[in-house]
Amino acid sequence: MNCSFDSSNIKSGYFDGEKIVSLIDPLEIVLNNWQNEGYLEDQILNSYSLEDVIFAPPTNPSKIICIGLNYKDHAQELGMELPDEPKIFFKASFFCNCSSRRYHIS
Repeated sequence: MNCSFDSSNIKSGYFDGEKIVSLIDPLEIVLNNWQNEGYLEDQILNSYSLEDVIFAPPTNPSKIICIGLNYKDHAQELGMELPDEPKIFFKASFFCNCSSRRYHIS
């Protein structure tokens, strides 16, 4: 996962069941090397509680494909009829900008 620990410095890290452990290498390199013996242990920078971490989007997509009105309650919330098929629409890649929000994994 990509995380920001000070709202400006994005690092890769993983959840060890209790805390977020930040790593030296970027996420792409970590994903290619995590199975190498001793790699993750050599990568550890620090660990943080979930409350102290701001989660960043895991990728930088060129577009986001969305599906809407795909269940009855959703259509009712919007005051719309449930269509025969869900509506598919796109969002621009800048739509998913979570850099200033805190998210909690449950």
